[in-house]
Amino acid sequence: MLLLGGVVAGPIGAGASASAPLLARQRGRKGKGKMNNENIDGVIVVPSVRGTNEARGAALKTAYEFAKKGRFDHDCERTTVVVPPGKYDVGEDGLVLDAPKVDVVAMVEAAVANAGRRTMKLEPTVTIYGAGQGVVRLVADDIHLRDLEIVAGRKGSIGLTPYAYGNRTILQRCLINAVDGRATAVGQSYRMALDACAIIGDYALGGSPSDAEGMERVGFYGTLNRCLILGRAAVGGNGWMEGDIYSSYIDGDYALGGGGRVNGKIYDSVVDGYNCVAGGRGEIGPDTRVERTSITGDGALGAEEVNNSAIFRYVRWVPKWLPKFGGTYRFCEWCDE
Repeated sequence: MLLLGGVVAGPIGAGASASAPLLARQRGRKGKGKMNNENIDGVIVVPSVRGTNEARGAALKTAYEFAKKGRFDHDCERTTVVVPPGKYDVGEDGLVLDAPKVDVVAMVEAAVANAGRRTMKLEPTVTIYGAGQGVVRLVADDIHLRDLEIVAGRKGSIGLTPYAYGNRTILQRCLINAVDGRATAVGQSYRMALDACAIIGDYALGGSPSDAEGMERVGFYGTLNRCLILGRAAVGGNGWMEGDIYSSYIDGDYALGGGGRVNGKIYDSVVDGYNCVAGGRGEIGPDTRVERTSITGDGALGAEEVNNSAIFRYVRWVPKWLPKFGGTYRFCEWCDE
C-alpha cells in the first residue's frame, strides 16, 4: 500500500497486494448500496473524504492524476479512481478526463429502480459539481463513468462535455442534472454508450435550439439502454439522431431528431413530445428501424420525408395527425388517445 498526499493507492494486478482494494471497500461501507467492484482491475486510487467539498474535489483531481501515472507505472490494462460517498466541488476548471482507460467510479453502486421508465429512480452516493463550462470534461475516449451524479448547479455551468470521437466511452448508472445550467454541452455530438442513466435538461445529448446555425450534422450517434431522458430537443433534437435506443423513456418537445433527421434504431421504448421523432418537417432516413415502441405527441413522426427503406413494426402512435407515409409499416396502431 502507498500513501501519497491523502490519497491511498495500490496495485491489484498479478502478484500484487490486495490491501488497497480491501481498504477501499471498508471505507465504502458507510454509504448505501453494495460495493462497486465491476471491472476494477488496475491501480485503485481513493481520494481523501476529509474536509470541505472543495477539498474533496481537489483530492479527486489529485487521485485522477495519480491514476494516470499508475496505469503506466504498473503496466495495467485500466486504472480506476474509486470515489467514496460525498459531494465533490471541482470548481471552475472541472474534472478533466484526458487519458483513455482511466475510469472514475463511485465506491458504492447507485441504487436504481424502474430503469428506462418514467418512474425511474436513481440514487448515486457521489455528487460531482462545479461552476465551469464542463463539470466533467471528456478529452479522451474509452473512459468508464459509473454511479455518479453530475450536477450543473450554477448558472452557465455545463454538466458533461463530450470528446468529439468518443465512441468507446461508457456511462452506467449516472445521473446528470441541469439544475441551473446545462446537463450536457449544446452544439456537440455524442457517440458514447449510456446504460441505466438519467439525464435531465434541455438539448441534452446532441440537441440544439431550433434557430442554431451550422448544426445539420450535430446530434446523437451513440447508444441508450434503459435510460430516462427529460428535456426539450434532447437526443439529437433539431439535429441528427443516428444512434440506437433500447428500452428507454424520452420525454421532450422535438426530442429524438424532432425538426431534424432520424436514421437510427428505436426498440421497446416510449417517446413523448410535440414534434418528436423527426416531427416538424424532419426526415426519416433509410436505416431507421422502430419496433415495439409507443410514440405520442402532436406532430410526432410528422416528417416531411420518410425513406421507403425505413421499417416500423409493432409501433403505437398517438398523434394529432398522421405522418406522411413512406417506409414499411407492420402491425402498427394509430390511436386518438
